[in-house]
Amino acid sequence: MTAASAVVLFLMQYNGLEIFINTVQCSTNFRLTEILIGIIGNMCCEKSVRNALAEHKESQDTLLSLLSNPDPQTLVQLMRIVEHLAWDIVKPQETMPDKHWFEKQLESGVISLHLGFILSSSTSEELLNGVLVVLNTFCSMNFNDKDFSQYFASSELISAMLECWKQIFSSCHYEIEFEFPNKQLEKSAHNWVSILLAFTGHEEGRSSLGKFGDHLNDILQLWIVIPKDNSEILLTSIVRLLEGIVAYSFSAMVFSKVLKAVYVIVSEKGPFLSKSILN
Repeated sequence: MTAASAVVLFLMQYNGLEIFINTVQCSTNFRLTEILIGIIGNMCCEKSVRNALAEHKESQDTLLSLLSNPDPQTLVQLMRIVEHLAWDIVKPQETMPDKHWFEKQLESGVISLHLGFILSSSTSEELLNGVLVVLNTFCSMNFNDKDFSQYFASSELISAMLECWKQIFSSCHYEIEFEFPNKQLEKSAHNWVSILLAFTGHEEGRSSLGKFGDHLNDILQLWIVIPKDNSEILLTSIVRLLEGIVAYSFSAMVFSKVLKAVYVIVSEKGPFLSKSILN
C-alpha cells in the first residue's frame, strides 16, 4: 500500500513525520507502534519523505532502535521502510555531500547484526520473508563497483539463514516429485538462494559459506528438481551456488542429482536451456 502524493504532502506540511516519530518514541503499545511505522512506511514511498528523514538524525535513531523491537508486526512494517532506503543508496542525490546515512549503518555492521538476530530467532514467517526480501535487495545492489553483499557475508548471518530455513521450509514434504506448496514459499526459496549466491562473488563470502558447506549441500539437494513451469531460475541459482562452494564442500549425491536434472531438461526441453543452467 502506498500513500497518495497529495496526502503525504499535506502531512509533511504539518510536520507529520516528526509527529509520528515522536509518538513512536513515547509509545508502549505494540499495535500503535505498528500502525505508526506502517504509515511512515507508506509515506516513505515518496522521495521527499526519505530526504526529510535523511536530514533528521533523531528520526533515524528512532527507526534504527526499532530493529531490536520484539514485536514481529512492527518489524514487518519496518522492513518496508528499510527496503525503500536501500534504493536511495544506489541512487543518491547529486547534492548529497556524504554517504547516505543508512549506508553508514550498513558499514558499521549493525544492520547485519539485527537482521541476523531476527532470522535466527523469529517464528513469524511473514517477518522472516520480509527480512529475506530486504537482504536480497541489498545483496543484489552494486554501486560504484561496490558489492553490498559484503556487508552481510559473515558466518553469523549464514548461520542465521540456516535457522531461518528450518523455520520456513523444514515442514515441507520433500519427495522425489517435490513442489513448493505455494508461491510465497517458492519466492522465499528464490530469495534465500539468491542471497547466499551473492556471497560467492567475493572471497570472504565464499570462505564463510564454506564453513557451512555440508549443511548447504543437504538443503540444496532437496530443491534440485525438474521445473514444471518452464522456469529454471531457482535451479540455475542453486547450481551456481553449488559451484561457488564446491572447493570447500563436494557432495557426490548432489552432483548426481544435478546431472540427472540437466539430463531430463536436455531430453525434454533441448540443450539450450540446460546450457543456461550450467553456465
